[in-house]
Amino acid sequence: MSKGKKDLQKKLNTLLAVWKVNQAITSTLKTSRVLSQTMDAVTDVMKADAVTIRLLSRDKKRLVLKAGKGIVKEHRLGKRSIRADDGVAGETLSKNRPTISGNILKDKRYTYFPWLKREKLRSLLCVPLTFKDRRIGVLSIYNKKPSFYKKEDRETVTMFANQATIALENARLFEELHKNYLSTIKTLAAIIDLKDKYTRGHSEKVSYYSLLMAKELGLSQRRQELIQYAAFLHDIGKVGINLAILQKPGPLNAREWVVIHQHPLNGSAVIKQLGFLRELVPIILHHHERYDGKGYPAKKKNNEIPLGARILAVADAFDAMTSTRAYRPALSKKKAIEELERNKGTQFDPLVVDAFLSAIAKKRK
Repeated sequence: MSKGKKDLQKKLNTLLAVWKVNQAITSTLKTSRVLSQTMDAVTDVMKADAVTIRLLSRDKKRLVLKAGKGIVKEHRLGKRSIRADDGVAGETLSKNRPTISGNILKDKRYTYFPWLKREKLRSLLCVPLTFKDRRIGVLSIYNKKPSFYKKEDRETVTMFANQATIALENARLFEELHKNYLSTIKTLAAIIDLKDKYTRGHSEKVSYYSLLMAKELGLSQRRQELIQYAAFLHDIGKVGINLAILQKPGPLNAREWVVIHQHPLNGSAVIKQLGFLRELVPIILHHHERYDGKGYPAKKKNNEIPLGARILAVADAFDAMTSTRAYRPALSKKKAIEELERNKGTQFDPLVVDAFLSAIAKKRK
């Protein structure tokens, strides 16, 4: 094969590798995974001995090390942050164009890694991470050999950088949306809790216990989030219930029980109107079902009840038992655990109760 054909084949192979990697990078909405996949890809395609990704701080004054990979441990890949105008990285960022250094030990711009002689890194290719003319950081790759990276390598690494930047921005926007989403849910939960002085903080604690169980059961991150959200909002149907019923010091009469039994239906109806929360509807609707089928509102039993609702039932009951209510004083945690054990297989799913007890025991260690 002629040199021209070999060069063309090499370029095609590199482009194919870049395309495959870009597909992976842009398929996630988690910043940590974007960083990790970018470093793995660049290391493989560019034969890098070390890779770092630094992102601009909020005040734009520092370049903060967010990820590192290579022949040294991550915490040894330079200072955690450097001035945004410092060294090769700073020059790359300010000029918004790739920078190559054939030997960083002799490069006067490169002054912030005093241990380089020991690590034997020589070549550096640094490219900016830019999104719609907004500079967000730099991607740097290193090799032990001097003058290893050539001008043609800038294009390849820039392609990685461009895709990584888009993925990082998508992840940032998603994470901000998720944070705002959770903040909105917590605000709604606070409105619920403020209505009844006896249940203030109840939604927060039910969410905490529910998340413990979801993790103990090995549920996916997405299912954990849904259960957490449902826990915050499980009593939203009580907003319209008269305080005289919610805070009644004695037993409820038949009419009052009918009103109380409506709150899962009312709550799920409210949530159904909020399109972005529709996945929570079955969990909120059925969190007062019993494992033996004697609960409400649909008398579902066993695995007919959504797992999230079975988890909420345990968390809700435990916090209710260990909290002071208008009609009784709080039970001790030991007594509440005995009640959960006694009602396994009747009121509560045995698997969920066991997960709760296991998670609580681990927290005590």
